[in-house]
Amino acid sequence: MQAAQTTHSTYDFQDGNGRVPAQPHVNGGGWVADTAQVEDTVYVGPKARVFGHAHIRDNALITEDAEVSGYATVKDLACVKGKAVIRGSCTVMGHAEIAGNVFIASHIKIGGYAVLNKNQRDFNTEGCMQCPALLNENYGSTHSNPCLYCLKKANEHKRNSE
Repeated sequence: MQAAQTTHSTYDFQDGNGRVPAQPHVNGGGWVADTAQVEDTVYVGPKARVFGHAHIRDNALITEDAEVSGYATVKDLACVKGKAVIRGSCTVMGHAEIAGNVFIASHIKIGGYAVLNKNQRDFNTEGCMQCPALLNENYGSTHSNPCLYCLKKANEHKRNSE
């Protein structure tokens, strides 16, 4: 009998943490950090990324260049696509669609049939300082300074929308 081989993959999510243990998702092939929880019923497209302690479940879709991280939750039939970034402890649920160059961080909940597209963003440093990611992840921040990762992403989205 042959012993099963275990492969250990790593991936750099460009969040300042370098290469971390991660695997391509079984449904779509996008990268998922071992610290994130992503159900097999979820679709994570080949260029999409899920990391931090994000939780993706039900029949949610994460496609194109989308990124979900921090303690964000995407569930039900929600879709995150385009260059959308969902961060912090946000929740995207129901039939909501987040697309385009959208950046959402902090403690925002989006549900129902809401559609955010193009260059929208919802981010403030006060909410960022209360993000649970500051407690367990090293993004070069403290409770008196906003998360440098969120600031960098917010500024990138601001530049892209101008």
